[in-house]
Amino acid sequence: MKLKYILIICSLLCAATVMSQTVYHVHATKGNDAHDGKSWSKALATLQTALDKAQPGDTVYVAAGTYHPTQRTGETLAHEPNQKTTDRHRSFIIRGYIHLYGGFPVDATDQTTIKDRDWKTHRTILSGDFNGDDGTDFSNMSENAYHVLVLFDVESSTEIDGFTITGGNADGTNSVLMNHMPVASEFGGGIYAYTAYKDISPKLSHLTIEGNRAAKNGGGIFIYAKSNEASFSIRHSTIRRNQAGGSGGGIFNSGKKVASPRLENVRIVGNQAQQEGGGFYSLCEDLVSAPHLTNVLIAGNAANKAGGMFCYSYAGNVAPSLTNVTICGNRAATEGGGIACSAGKNWTKIGMSLPKFQNTIIWDNQASGGYPNLYNNGATGSMPSMHESYIEGEPSPLMNKLKTDDFTRIAQGFASHVAPGFAPTTAGDYQLNQNSPFIDKGKNIHWSIETDLAGNPRIYGKSIDLGAYEYQGHNPKDASIIEEHYRIWASHGQVTIQLDRPATIRIYTVDGQLIRQYNNEKEGTKIVNLPNGIYFISLNGEGKAKVIVY
Repeated sequence: MKLKYILIICSLLCAATVMSQTVYHVHATKGNDAHDGKSWSKALATLQTALDKAQPGDTVYVAAGTYHPTQRTGETLAHEPNQKTTDRHRSFIIRGYIHLYGGFPVDATDQTTIKDRDWKTHRTILSGDFNGDDGTDFSNMSENAYHVLVLFDVESSTEIDGFTITGGNADGTNSVLMNHMPVASEFGGGIYAYTAYKDISPKLSHLTIEGNRAAKNGGGIFIYAKSNEASFSIRHSTIRRNQAGGSGGGIFNSGKKVASPRLENVRIVGNQAQQEGGGFYSLCEDLVSAPHLTNVLIAGNAANKAGGMFCYSYAGNVAPSLTNVTICGNRAATEGGGIACSAGKNWTKIGMSLPKFQNTIIWDNQASGGYPNLYNNGATGSMPSMHESYIEGEPSPLMNKLKTDDFTRIAQGFASHVAPGFAPTTAGDYQLNQNSPFIDKGKNIHWSIETDLAGNPRIYGKSIDLGAYEYQGHNPKDASIIEEHYRIWASHGQVTIQLDRPATIRIYTVDGQLIRQYNNEKEGTKIVNLPNGIYFISLNGEGKAKVIVY
């Protein structure tokens, strides 16, 4: 009987905890920090006020707009306690377990729900650019915040979803102690995440992280677990045009025992590092560095070593797993233009390099010191595993399946590509077209995600394709283009409209009769079935594309 009472009391306490969780609302122009923030009509004005109010398990909704950090990470410098911090030490500070969602409309009302959220249409920007004057060449950043977001002791229950994070400039030389933990001003311009004794594993989704830099490591994202595991996840996001004076121009992830980040449907493009890992750097000191990448594009990045991606362990193994990944057009001054894997320092004499490639393309990367596409080295051996993958210059079972003319058609098989000598660059479109030798060359057994990087069905045809994108039965090169954000083509009784941003679609007959209208279509692919004939298509009332349906 006593056991029953204990169970009932525990259940009631758990239920009370769930029921007590609060949703706070933030609106840049309509909010007021005197409000309680518990509805859109009583929204707060500053994001940090909501973050400070939030208790473990609480949620914060943020309306579209631009938000700047307002709270300093500390009042004095760690090693110079007599020296005060400056406004550049302001960051958005997250401690522990909360859910943070952007992408709510500016006209949100108390009837607005999370179903009305659209992070692409309702851009919610967290910016460290206090003057609003950053240049695309990283100019005018002297007043910027050292870090846009600072995260402490965040585990997998912490979610950050639906934001653009930009304008962080971690070019300092001193640290600030916050709750006895260091905030180092030379690491992590966009996101700085640190834990001393716990695992660190925030969930990052629907983010654009661009235009950030760091004097040392992690221009866009810096994740560091001093004693344990660094295993964050990032999904449906773009990491572009970030810069590091050290390693990890786009992302730097380091764990003492294990480094096992998970990336799904992510674009890492146009980033740069002066040392290793222009796009992505994964480091483990003791056991294993084992990042998992699925539907990821790494293109147009540059570094001294490992232009695209670097996977490294001081005294353990490296075992990255890449499934349906495209690594192209990256550049390194020494080895590993595309990807480098290195296990064990010379003095440790231990560590194996065990990368696994499934349905993956690594092609047209550049390294002045050799190994332009794959550099693979382990102190006690290296055993790459290649399954239905094409790695230029490397022997693999797939090579025996390709015909001689397939190799000459690789470049023509992408919608567009960029020469690695131009890296860092965000240019290039690595979607497959009908000329690609990689169509249907993968194996479905490796497939685990329903859509490709563009949001299209992951399997089209008899088998999955190689790389991050799935050919959809049309040739993007033959598309009609209205502005740079929309492509239209027709075949087999249907019109396909690819939208890089929301649009209203109108379809007219040849004599000008409006026969179809789709208002405020979201970014993605719209397929319209039509009888054979000639049609004109207008997007947002601008221009008309002529298509012939047959």
